[in-house]
Amino acid sequence: VHSVDIDREAEKANERFVSIFNKYVHQPHLIDPYLDTFLLHIVELVRKSDSTLIVKNRAFKYLLSISSVRGYKIVCEHLPHEVNDLVPVLKLLEEQDTRDTENWQTRYGLILWLCTIVRLPFDINGFNSTSGESVLDRLLDTCFIYLMCNDACQEVAAFLSACVLTRKDMKQHIALFVNWAIEMINGEGSSKDSQDKIGPLKGLAMLLKHGERQDLLPHASRILRCVVAKHCTDSTLTSKFVTKIITRIGLIFLRHKVESQGQRCLTVNVISSAFQTHLQIDDGNDGDLHPPDTHIVEASSNQNECVEKYVGEIMAYLVNSTTSNDEKTRFSASKGICRIISCLSTSFG
Repeated sequence: VHSVDIDREAEKANERFVSIFNKYVHQPHLIDPYLDTFLLHIVELVRKSDSTLIVKNRAFKYLLSISSVRGYKIVCEHLPHEVNDLVPVLKLLEEQDTRDTENWQTRYGLILWLCTIVRLPFDINGFNSTSGESVLDRLLDTCFIYLMCNDACQEVAAFLSACVLTRKDMKQHIALFVNWAIEMINGEGSSKDSQDKIGPLKGLAMLLKHGERQDLLPHASRILRCVVAKHCTDSTLTSKFVTKIITRIGLIFLRHKVESQGQRCLTVNVISSAFQTHLQIDDGNDGDLHPPDTHIVEASSNQNECVEKYVGEIMAYLVNSTTSNDEKTRFSASKGICRIISCLSTSFG
């Protein structure tokens, strides 16, 4: 009876917490000054060795409520982070049952916590694993597992994949992740509208968003050929993610456009104005002063034919996607067209 009363009180407290936080849905930034305090209490409960699994599950339900209002990316920036938390958090996540529908908030919170930890600058190869598998391999396996889960954990698992693979000591594993994603997307057993493709597509989209151009360029054409296949583009479930991926591949193919010589950017104008003011103060007597070089290199117009072909295909796909029945796909395609056009040089006509 006492245990039942505790459960009821815990449920009432959680409902009251959710009702209070839901009042800030339209202005979530107002809770930012208090985020660190809330998250610290949650993390301390999980860190305690004497905390039972029930207590940890309840704590992560509060974390989910905060993430639902403020957004998981903002919460990730405020989560307490220590390198020593990496192995315990990863171990606790590996012990979770992916089929447990009652405590999925715990898996969500642990993945989000890992996103914060793996972005710290430390040698990930320096961790000793009690099992035969290294911590690095365990992280990748965790990403693979939760990208294939059709629940809220899939979104943060995609973010975790990007956080892991964009580390300087993990970039050599990008090819492994891309190969896995392409294999899952092209799986023979998956139907046209299967949920199995969504996780790998989310992972690729997040990687293309956060990764560096020089690391992703060798894989861009393979990813493009994979996602434009009919079994991906014909599905309303995957079309939004395919459009995001194609847009980001187009931005990878195109170099960042730099202002031409005839268009002075704001930074140059500010520097020149400051220099002129400095000359007036010094009465022009300092002969060693020279104005800063305001020449800005024009974006390279010598795009090779291969890139032009890919960009043409990408633009054709995005234009066609603006007629999609899915509103999010149309919006994503329109946004992608604008972003790619802003990066085109004069050589594209």
